[in-house]
Amino acid sequence: DGLKAKIPDSVIMDMAYIYGWDIDFTYDLRPGDSFSLIYEEILLDGEKIKDGDILIAKFNLQGKELIATRFDQKNGQSEYFSPEGQNMKKAFLRSPVNFSYVSDRYNLKRKHPILFKIKAHTGVDYAAARGTPVIATGDGTIIYSSFKGGYGNLVEIKHSEDYTTRYAHLQNFHKRSTLGKRVKQGQVIGYVGKSGMATGYHLHYEFHVNGKHTNPLTVKFPNAKPVPKGEREDYLNIFSTQIKKINNFEKFANQTVGL
Repeated sequence: DGLKAKIPDSVIMDMAYIYGWDIDFTYDLRPGDSFSLIYEEILLDGEKIKDGDILIAKFNLQGKELIATRFDQKNGQSEYFSPEGQNMKKAFLRSPVNFSYVSDRYNLKRKHPILFKIKAHTGVDYAAARGTPVIATGDGTIIYSSFKGGYGNLVEIKHSEDYTTRYAHLQNFHKRSTLGKRVKQGQVIGYVGKSGMATGYHLHYEFHVNGKHTNPLTVKFPNAKPVPKGEREDYLNIFSTQIKKINNFEKFANQTVGL
């Protein structure tokens, strides 16, 4: 839909990144969902030379409106925040594989496709082509990177005392996935395969809280830092300006469609 609206690839991917903490683009989207955005175009002598940053975006997801506004902070960092000033970033991304699809959900009473007996499925399976990059969903330290029985090639990341994630059935590992190495959110740690006990190419992803299995599709993530207190008024002024612009744009667009 973005391409049909002649939005550049880079801007579409930026939008997917901004909302990556709240929307799993392989699982959450439904017919009728919609989005609007305002982004910069960089011009030189009247000619466009590149696409700039998204200034504000609105995503209507199954009736829930998610608004993200860019704010340049005094520390030199630019982040996207909600209307209330909460950071759009969370400690974890919702999905470890971009634009795949969920082939098997978290299910504690699932019948195993190979063993043919009831065996809890304590994660989510993302079907994807062999070699598709798998990314770390949060900052952390590699605490396992090797073959492990039915998991096949497995990477496990410790994010804090409370949170760990697992990425299983990998075809192979990225060179940064070595024991004890720090990785950042969004960095590639391996590639989709079907090693171990797997019937086809997919990633098995687990999310553990305090050592216990948790459903990755529904777990509530902790937030990143909000707008600094001393800059809140500046942010609200920018948000007020940008929300008026995008609301006016949507109103004009709806009127045009109705003609």
